[in-house]
Formats: sequence, C-alpha cells, structure tokens
Amino acid sequence: MTTRLEGAEKVTGRARYSSDLRLPGQLYAKVLRSPHPHARVVKIDSSRAEALAGVRAIVSSANGPHITWFEDSRLFDSTVRYIGDEVAAVAADSEEIAQDALRLIEVTYLPLAFDVSEGKPADTKVQERGNVLTGLREADVVVEASYTTATALHNALEAHGCTAAWSGDELTLYESTQGIFAVGTRWPRSSACRRRR
Repeated sequence: MTTRLEGAEKVTGRARYSSDLRLPGQLYAKVLRSPHPHARVVKIDSSRAEALAGVRAIVSSANGPHITWFEDSRLFDSTVRYIGDEVAAVAADSEEIAQDALRLIEVTYLPLAFDVSEGKPADTKVQERGNVLTGLREADVVVEASYTTATALHNALEAHGCTAAWSGDELTLYESTQGIFAVGTRWPRSSACRRRR
C-alpha cells in the first residue's frame, strides 16, 4: 500500500490551501456574475460601489483591459453567455466590503435568448438516419420534458481561489489548480496590473 504524500495533512486539517494564505496589505476580490443565460450588458454604473470606504478598484467591461478569453470573447465581455458569467470584479480591504460593493453595482442588461429554442439558428452539420416521427409513433412510451442542470465541476477538493503577490517585477500566484504550468507564466508588471493604493 502506498501512502499519499499529502494524506495526513488533508485528513487532520493541517493542509494549507490558496484561500488560507494571508499576506500583509492583502486585498480581497469578489466577482459580480450574470443572472441571465444570454444577455448584452448595456450599462454598468459602479459609482456607488467605488464610493464605499475600503473599495480599491472595480473592473468591468466599462473600464477593463481587452483580455482575450474563451473563443472570441473577452474577460468582462459586454455579452454574457451563461448564468454566472463574470460581469465585474471588486478589490477591497476585506471580503465583506467587496461583497457589499457588489450589491451597489447597477447593471442594465438586454436579454438576448432565454432558451435554446428562442435562439438564432447556428450552422450545424445535419445527418439523418431513420424516421423520428415513425419511431415516436411506434414507441411504447414517449417521455417529453425540458431539463436544466447547474454548473458542474471536476474532482478538486480545494475551493477555487487565487492569491497574487508582487515582489519587484515578479508576480507570484498561489492558485487552486490541477494544471500548475497553465498558470505559471510570469507577467511583466504594468500599469494595467498595479493595484490602486
């Protein structure tokens, strides 16, 4: 039998995860997420959140840098594509202040499609085999229903989280991930990366 290297730390609660890290002057981030499955962000008003004591920065499609994301989207895109898609992020002196600031951000959405059946047809490859109508007519039982499911994640024990720390021109990420090389790139320090003091 092989003993897991980190097994004892995990079962005794001594294991440290990225969300356990506390650094001097650390800021806390919270993300505002879309309540719509597909919509366009028409307007974001974060002025009340920015005025809240302890809020250091707010990033959204209104002021964020153009960072390419999945396929042809960008981080904090003006089009949200699923419930929970990122709309804005707040950095603050505490988690509580960041959470309070999220509630003060006002977003105006233009919903695009609530259901696949309402969406615009896409180019698809069609293959036909058999006759669906005949099959339904001849079936002993036909079940018709619409199903939805929540977002599902893989098998990681650790909750998602990341702590970033600048040291001179070097950025260190303490990241909850299975792919360390995917997040291990070094970025040059630039004005877009600096936090507001």
